[in-house]
Amino acid sequence: EPDICPDSGVKRSSAKFVSSGLRKIKKAAPIETKSKCNLNVCVRPWIRINGTLNRRVLDKFLSSVLGHIMVVPLGSLKMVQDRFTPAFQPHHTRELVEILAEINCIKMMAVSNSHKSTLFSKPTQVSLVPATGLESEEAILLEPDSMAVSRLACFIGDTAYRKDIYSTDSDKS
Repeated sequence: EPDICPDSGVKRSSAKFVSSGLRKIKKAAPIETKSKCNLNVCVRPWIRINGTLNRRVLDKFLSSVLGHIMVVPLGSLKMVQDRFTPAFQPHHTRELVEILAEINCIKMMAVSNSHKSTLFSKPTQVSLVPATGLESEEAILLEPDSMAVSRLACFIGDTAYRKDIYSTDSDKS
């Protein structure tokens, strides 16, 4: 027969765990409304809750996205976003692609037509122009640079990570 608490109907070992948690909550200090402040949280997988950059995670994500872009050159941004969904939200993937473009690992190109084509018009001249960022995801093509891996390696550097990926700031390592 399990030892059951008559009040809650829960096993005693579980009831002790729950009641110890309640004691901790009761001992917590009351919240002063004068000293509280609003906190803006930037939710990205490579940003910790306290707002610091988790550089190891950022480096891994950048190398993953760059690896996929190098496997499928001149693929659209939409295709890269679809590849990394549901691991990343599409706007997170776009931000990683923009970081790669900022460090000159890739070029963001847009497809430009000389004029709108119709059934009776002359063929349009299609050209690639630098993307402004305002185009749709399907129209932005990602072209890897020949020195992309070297540039990403220079960006990452020879950083010796002091913390594990999943460590918190309270962990001493």
